[in-house]
Amino acid sequence: MRYGIVIGCCLVAACLVGGPAQARVDVGLNLNFSVPLQWAPVPGLPVYYGTNAPTNIFQYNGQYYVFDNGTWYVAPTYSGPWMVVAPQFIPAILLRVPVVYYRAPPPHWHAWRPAAPPRWEVVYGPAWAHVRPAWRAPVVAHRH
Repeated sequence: MRYGIVIGCCLVAACLVGGPAQARVDVGLNLNFSVPLQWAPVPGLPVYYGTNAPTNIFQYNGQYYVFDNGTWYVAPTYSGPWMVVAPQFIPAILLRVPVVYYRAPPPHWHAWRPAAPPRWEVVYGPAWAHVRPAWRAPVVAHRH
């Protein structure tokens, strides 16, 4: 009986220790910038975008975000480590960045208005748009 309790406690402890380590995963997003990134503000938003970056990279609230092949990533620095972020956890303000500030937009975005935000309800579906209505809320003017 004691042996079973000890084994059970060890299994529970192993699960608890192993769980959080899986929450932060370096996804291997490898961004190599040949020159230091230059940043410019997105007009009207507290967001900056990499003007000379080969990918869609943004700075917001002390974090770096990349949108690549339909997936969002976040990192504490623009050199990583990068973690995948589910669409429902992307800050709404980033979802308001107009298409024109995406340095490498997906091809189907070229038909969209450059001065408007991407059509996230098309990208992620109507169910997502229903639970994330705040991304369409009016933006309070922001000065950089």
